[in-house]
Amino acid sequence: MILFPVSPLMHRIPAKSFFRPVAWVRSLWRRPAASKTPSPRTDGVPGEPALDLDILMALPGVNGNRAAPMLMRLLPLFVAETERHVQGLRAGLAAGNAEAVRALAHKMKSGCHAMGALRLAARARRLDERIKAGEAPRVQDVEGIAEAWEACRLALHKEGLIGEDAPQ
Repeated sequence: MILFPVSPLMHRIPAKSFFRPVAWVRSLWRRPAASKTPSPRTDGVPGEPALDLDILMALPGVNGNRAAPMLMRLLPLFVAETERHVQGLRAGLAAGNAEAVRALAHKMKSGCHAMGALRLAARARRLDERIKAGEAPRVQDVEGIAEAWEACRLALHKEGLIGEDAPQ
């Protein structure tokens, strides 16, 4: 078992710098699709789950421990950053700035996937790809991301991983 020293400066690591390697490492550990058991669905929506707890609990430094200090640092960062991104998507759409919307959707997709927010990651990826293909972002695209975020936030709360005081 390899233990990594935790620096007192760990809380100062920018989210982009942290989530990119986490997504890469997680992709190395990914189980083959055939062996993956589906996560339990509690939201009643077909397709991607709002939150895949297996992915979240498999993060390096978490290793299935809901009380892991790493998880306690990651979740508030993830919640705050995702909330800012959703607000930024809405503002970019209202301003007619397709490139700002695409940049935020692109930024969201890997971090959300690494944290197990699969529906949110998939919708962000689809929006990023649509804008790269030359299409304009639509209100339903951004609102779909906002709905996926709300479902993920509720799933995190239902699992007891975030409190009611988490940003909405």
